[in-house]
Amino acid sequence: MAEGSTAAVAPAPEQALRPWTQTWIDAQPLAPAWAGCAFAAGHVLLGALYFAVFVAPRISETWAVYQDQGGLLSTCVFALIIGYAVAGLAYARRGHEATLRDLLPALDCNPAERSELRQAVLHFRTTALRRTGLIAAIGAIGITFFTTNVAQRLGHPALLWVLWQNALASWLLVRTIAHDLHVSRVFSRVAERHAELELFDLTPLTPLAGRGLQSALLIVLGISLTSLMLGAGDDISPILPVTQTATVLLAGFALVLPSFGIRRRVRATKREELARLSAEIRAVRAARAATDGPGSQETESRLATVLALKQHVEATREWPFDLGTLGRFLLYAAIGVGSWLGGAAVERLLDLLLG
Repeated sequence: MAEGSTAAVAPAPEQALRPWTQTWIDAQPLAPAWAGCAFAAGHVLLGALYFAVFVAPRISETWAVYQDQGGLLSTCVFALIIGYAVAGLAYARRGHEATLRDLLPALDCNPAERSELRQAVLHFRTTALRRTGLIAAIGAIGITFFTTNVAQRLGHPALLWVLWQNALASWLLVRTIAHDLHVSRVFSRVAERHAELELFDLTPLTPLAGRGLQSALLIVLGISLTSLMLGAGDDISPILPVTQTATVLLAGFALVLPSFGIRRRVRATKREELARLSAEIRAVRAARAATDGPGSQETESRLATVLALKQHVEATREWPFDLGTLGRFLLYAAIGVGSWLGGAAVERLLDLLLG
């Protein structure tokens, strides 16, 4: 759950309530990226061993069978997804802690509440994550079995390996995304409840926008890796438009999720301020109608000031985003869409060259 500076906050029993992959990464002196590479390499070696023992009738034929069954490239692609999911979760945890650290100055809470917030942000819901991973794995097995030519090779030992790596990759990737979105939802609640809101300056709350960008990038890169399956021999082009749309929509949801709570606060505050200004405008107009002589100029000036303030309040932005945030998100979305388009183009080129 927590790393380094969080150890003093979380009680000892809670330290064990996190995925074993994250416990292993925290115990290593290497960066999470290298740990992800280790998991990826381990998956490739396990695939080679499986094909050598169960698929190839003789050791000398292992390499040929591995390539003939599409196992080599497919296994490498799934190894990338597995390594990315494991390392991505570790980096996401670091991002969660950094976001909380940057957001704390904008929160109105005492030390005990800050410790509770830290625990909520860095805590793993292990039972819910296992349930989510299991559902993803079962779904991946069903989709793989009934939508690819794997189903035509019943009884072939390669079938078990294909189903296994689909289930494992889906388990890890969906679990990583689900945990990241859960933490973003926690940030949304924290900001709505504890943020010190200044209606005309949302700059202290920009860490929420950064959290949304991190989450969107995590999703885009993770799903984009699956586009490599186009080059691994799996014809997934029929679902290409659906996948592209789903990637952009999910990334967009991840972008705004941490800021949902503060947006509700801003909208509620704006409604209250606009109601107050409207009442003041009515009062000033009534006073203007009843005022003659020198006092009328002061009333007119006051009315113009209140009207300008009301327009300013109405124009106040409700999200802690700026043009830079939106520009970076569009870039991330382009990466997602481009990866699938590029994969489809490579698939068509290979069909033309080999057809």
